[in-house]
Amino acid sequence: MEKKQVCLTKLLLCFEKYGSSLGMIWENSEIRDHVWSELSGLEKDLKQGNVEIIDLCKRSLNDLRAFLAGYRFKQCLLCLKANKPLYLPIRRGNSPEESRPRWEMNSLIALLEAMISKMSPAALKAALAAREQAISDFARSLKFGL
Repeated sequence: MEKKQVCLTKLLLCFEKYGSSLGMIWENSEIRDHVWSELSGLEKDLKQGNVEIIDLCKRSLNDLRAFLAGYRFKQCLLCLKANKPLYLPIRRGNSPEESRPRWEMNSLIALLEAMISKMSPAALKAALAAREQAISDFARSLKFGL
């Protein structure tokens, strides 16, 4: 059976697009439940070996960490830059947005970290290129209303 290919960056961008239309706020249980369901399903599929994350690299993992922790989306959906982080970085001086939802998904993060640690430099470079392509494709689809 062939593994399903998943793009973590595209998933995060879809969450942001969905959240921008409904309100990416803690009080919105529809957003919280949707994200939890999608990411829990991804973790389960990864553990079973059913999926491959094509853009798994440190930058996409950092974006996921920041998203889960409630950090602000740094870019504008309509003018995305492929080589830039999607979220404010987790560091001193930056803090999560009070109103944004948060999710505890430590086991998913640990699983992804372990996968990255086993990747070759060439695979990491290809994953970074896939991340940048996903951002460009997503921006183009928004621009043309796809």
